[in-house]
Amino acid sequence: MGWLWTWSGISFGYRVDDQLRTHDGRHVGRFIEEEIYGADGLYLGELASEDR
Repeated sequence: MGWLWTWSGISFGYRVDDQLRTHDGRHVGRFIEEEIYGADGLYLGELASEDR
């Protein structure tokens, strides 16, 4: 599990395998390599850096 942060330094949530979850555990998307897709399959963005 790796925590993820927004560009402004706010904790968004975390990554578990290919799943993206909010800080309270709600599933909001999935990773395909470094790209993130929402539950509806639409592109949300990509992981820019693993450093905070």
